[in-house]
Amino acid sequence: LIEGYDLIDYARYRYNMLEGKGHWFPGTFAFHCTECGDCLPRCPEHLDIPRLLRETHRKAFDR
Repeated sequence: LIEGYDLIDYARYRYNMLEGKGHWFPGTFAFHCTECGDCLPRCPEHLDIPRLLRETHRKAFDR
């Protein structure tokens, strides 16, 4: 949403609704990634998921 559609405000709003806010939108913040690398061989697109999670959190976490 942030990059593909230039919806930074909406993406930040949705991201900040995660984790225990009592909303219906489930999920967890990207900073919980331990960068263990378990996801890397499982990604069919060969994406650098830990790096993408770090960048997403940096762009979307609004505090």
